[in-house]
Amino acid sequence: MLEELHVRHVGGIASAVLRFRSGFIAITGESGAGKSSLVRALEFVSGKRAQTSIIRVGKEEAEVQALLAMDRIEGLPEECRPQEGTLVVRRVLSRSGRGKSYIQGNPVPLHLLARSLEGTVEIQSQFAHLNLLDSGQQMEMLDVFGGQEILEIRRALGRTIAEALDGEREIALIRQRRAELEERYENLEELTRQVGRLGIVPDAEEQWNGELISLGEKLKRAVRLQTAVEVLWGNASDAGILAKLEDLFRELPELTEEREDLSVLASGNEALERLQSLGAALRNALGERTPEELEHEADVLESRIGALRKLKRQFRVATAEELLDRCAAAKGDLAWLESSREELEQLRKKQEQLRRDAGRLAMQLRRLRSAAASDLEKRINAVLDELAMEGTTFSVRLHFLDKVRSSGAEEVAFALAVGGAEAGPVNKVASGGELSRLLLALQLSLPQERLPSALVFDEVEAGLGGRAALLAGYKLKDLSEKCQVLLITHEATIAALATQHFVVTREGDQTFVNEVEGEIRVREIARMLSGDADSPEACAHARRLLEGNGTTNGAETAAFRPSAQ
Repeated sequence: MLEELHVRHVGGIASAVLRFRSGFIAITGESGAGKSSLVRALEFVSGKRAQTSIIRVGKEEAEVQALLAMDRIEGLPEECRPQEGTLVVRRVLSRSGRGKSYIQGNPVPLHLLARSLEGTVEIQSQFAHLNLLDSGQQMEMLDVFGGQEILEIRRALGRTIAEALDGEREIALIRQRRAELEERYENLEELTRQVGRLGIVPDAEEQWNGELISLGEKLKRAVRLQTAVEVLWGNASDAGILAKLEDLFRELPELTEEREDLSVLASGNEALERLQSLGAALRNALGERTPEELEHEADVLESRIGALRKLKRQFRVATAEELLDRCAAAKGDLAWLESSREELEQLRKKQEQLRRDAGRLAMQLRRLRSAAASDLEKRINAVLDELAMEGTTFSVRLHFLDKVRSSGAEEVAFALAVGGAEAGPVNKVASGGELSRLLLALQLSLPQERLPSALVFDEVEAGLGGRAALLAGYKLKDLSEKCQVLLITHEATIAALATQHFVVTREGDQTFVNEVEGEIRVREIARMLSGDADSPEACAHARRLLEGNGTTNGAETAAFRPSAQ
């Protein structure tokens, strides 16, 4: 329930404090007095976004604070929760456009303030009946009237449809990824086999290039050694120096008989033996790796380097380490490709089950909605009869759909038949007054737990008059037994039914809001009846209205007028 409203610099209101009681509260005043400023203040403090145009001319900021009787609110931080059954919310808007929001004195984001009052304070202007023209709102009203079972099934259906849509998106993503990987890795297995055969390590290219340089040096040395060995030992086409010297020294003893010659011959043999030792050492230095073998090793190594570079180009990487990482990732992708087949099959089966579940829930929802539509028709038509609309018949049409949506497998449309004519959509058939009474009938038909704590009507009775206005007033009073009702009205007969009455007046550029009782209230009702608060006839009529409704104590109470700031 809304207990207090503190308004500062909103529209024409410099400063006002309104203390509300439960029940039916009327707010009246001359046209242009500033009643709309109160509506703007209530919208502002309830979390609706506001323009700087609501700020009073000449002032730098507007401020509204509301005190509400509330119990626990889910989702609020501990420091923002109601204390001893009271919640205090405050909003400030500066001329620069910057705003501040507070709950229990703590700064909060605007969305948190709005959420904390959601379902607590609801404001319905004279254009609120436009909600009746929206198919989605009509369905919402029908479902709320239908009760908890409909709402629970609808939520379950919404969750099922959402899960099914998520599943479809997941399947589409898996299929898309599979197609991309299959195209990307068309020859991947062969490429990864090549990586394995080459024995690639993270620094393979640098290592192999180093080995190739080393082989080049060894090859040069081996070629020179082999040349030297061939010079000494000869080759297939030519005998070497040693062979020729051996032949020569075998013949020398036969060619000489002098002792001196024999001494020289001995020295030659010794030199030959040393040359043979040198030749053997050169052969040992050459070892088993001939220049041809070293050249073959270099060719193999160059081939490996070339293959590595080709693989890097194919995989679009700069280093062998990146190539190995890519291969590891590719192997993971290939493993995923294999496992995703089973995942897709499981998702497909789950989607089939979700479709069956959605169909079952949609049919349950349809049956419950059909029953609720019939009950709502009876309830609304009974209230319309009490609102002097005996010739008007309300109906709820369900248009069945072939496709199940999160809201069900049907659309809801409200229809009216006026004066025996064929029923048509409310937006084409109903007048403004009829829509106002229909909206009131719907509010009266909702379960009490679905009503807000405070329901604000801004001239919702506009377009009504005479008996219709009076009957609407009675229904508003009935509604006030379920929730607090604040009505901004020009209808004296309705204002006289209120259990609390505020008057908005304007003097110059100042707007004042005062609670009135006793004779002052009589004079306000008289003004509303005749335009003249001092008319004896109007005052007498006003007293009869108030006394007949039991809403005046006959005592005159001085009006409260806050000083202008």
